[in-house]
Amino acid sequence: MRDLAAPEVQAMTDADWKKAVVDGVGKMKGIGTLSAPQLENMFAFMRTLKKK
Repeated sequence: MRDLAAPEVQAMTDADWKKAVVDGVGKMKGIGTLSAPQLENMFAFMRTLKKK
């Protein structure tokens, strides 16, 4: 699993994250059942993990 606080992960756009979550990446299967607000909340949380 990738470190969500890593600079290269935090540099990704929300669109990049959405594609990874909805379509899947590598062995991770996509989760196409999440609503737009659910995705936005998840990305907002992921942004809080950014190293300072």
